[in-house]
Amino acid sequence: MSEVIDARALFAGARSGAGEDPIAAKLKSLARLPPAERTIMTANLGRLAVRISPENPKSGARSIFKELGGDWEALWKKRKRFLVLPGEQPAADAIGSSGATFVVLAEAAGSILAAGQGGDLIKRSRREAVRDLVSGTQWAPLVPSISDTMATGGELLAEGLNRLAVRARESTSIQDLWSVLDETPFGITPIDDEERSAVLSEPLGSTKLIACDIAHTEFRGGLGAKFDHKDQNTDWADPTLKLGMLAVQRRLSIFRVHPEAAHHFLELEDDAALSEGQAWLDQIGFGAEGGGLPDTLYSNERGYGWAQQDFWQLYSVQITLSEGDQVAFEFHSRDGMYELVPSTNPGADPAILKAAASHAHSFSHWSPIEGYHTLGLRLPEWWNHSKPPAGDFLGWVRGDCNEDPEQLRGSLRDDNVRPWILSGEGLSFLPNFEVDATTPPPLPSESVGAAILRNLVFAKPEYRLDTLITDRARALALAGLRYHSEVLTYYRDRLVGKL
Repeated sequence: MSEVIDARALFAGARSGAGEDPIAAKLKSLARLPPAERTIMTANLGRLAVRISPENPKSGARSIFKELGGDWEALWKKRKRFLVLPGEQPAADAIGSSGATFVVLAEAAGSILAAGQGGDLIKRSRREAVRDLVSGTQWAPLVPSISDTMATGGELLAEGLNRLAVRARESTSIQDLWSVLDETPFGITPIDDEERSAVLSEPLGSTKLIACDIAHTEFRGGLGAKFDHKDQNTDWADPTLKLGMLAVQRRLSIFRVHPEAAHHFLELEDDAALSEGQAWLDQIGFGAEGGGLPDTLYSNERGYGWAQQDFWQLYSVQITLSEGDQVAFEFHSRDGMYELVPSTNPGADPAILKAAASHAHSFSHWSPIEGYHTLGLRLPEWWNHSKPPAGDFLGWVRGDCNEDPEQLRGSLRDDNVRPWILSGEGLSFLPNFEVDATTPPPLPSESVGAAILRNLVFAKPEYRLDTLITDRARALALAGLRYHSEVLTYYRDRLVGKL
């Protein structure tokens, strides 16, 4: 019988807060920051100063520099290179604006905000201040780090997921199927009605056919599928459940363009509009001195510039059970699109969020400006990515501002995946399975983990996730083993008849 693991070991590092902060380490390695990022970070340090002294923000800013000790007054004289208060403009001269300087200033602010508390709390406050520093930049984490309380709830979730996996493996023949595929791998491929008729006329034709509802989710739009020895990808044999949609609050830095100029970039198949658009870019200083878009904050009077805007970024969530692995989570963009829902309310009601998803914005991989993506209205699935998008044009975002969602896969063991499952700050999970909504969970109620725990504890047996994934494992195992058995019989009968 499979052993139920001690989940506490998974969260030892999460509790201790051990290890160097990767965001701080990355910034310290940069001798000079990109201009647009520096503009954002100077404003973010200003917000930390306001938090320190709401009534006198300049005094709060001075206390941050003073916290550094040494010759802090020399740095204070160059304050606007690093910290601007609301309503101020950053210094144009960025010489010496290294990432390390911003880090030590943010950490100093964190120390002040946690003054009088214990060492661990000061350390946590300094790390959080660095995250506040990079909010809206390419280094901002999409999901916050987890707390000690979340780690405790995470242990319970890990135990529940382990029991889910044990049930699926031991009450079905899925492990037998995995063993067969290790020795004689075969895959499945989608087919349409015409191909289905042709398959039926082949040897083992009826046995080759497999219904789409028990095939891999990538075939969800097809009419059917068949077993195929030419394709040896065996991922189809890993039971998978789609859990729902996760909306992640994120703040993006957008180079906004006033509507009066935006029309240049909506009709780019027109040579005249393209020429006018290029002339407009030249006029605002694009590409000057080898740079990109100008390092300027947006104003209505100017009609262009960098501004921050809050969005919900949408991901589909699924779990997969595979041989020799924990239950794996996958977070990826729906239909391959980076979808964004404009948000002015971080605590948006899930029903409103769900409705708004149909009007989401999306990143286009097409842009007239190298190194940037266009941000416009959601594009239809049939849209040709070689042509410009239609609809409203919001502006541009840097081409490296997105975390590739296809890479976000792992279990609760993985530090980069765990916060996506356990955290509730800035998240809204919309499950597609039964969830008890009345009993407070031991994790943030908006989190993926809380919904899973509520389901495993309170849902009716037929609606529990362990039942659903066990049913899927059973269907996959029966279909795959039946096909393998028929292949053996087919060869055995012909072998006996010839020898």
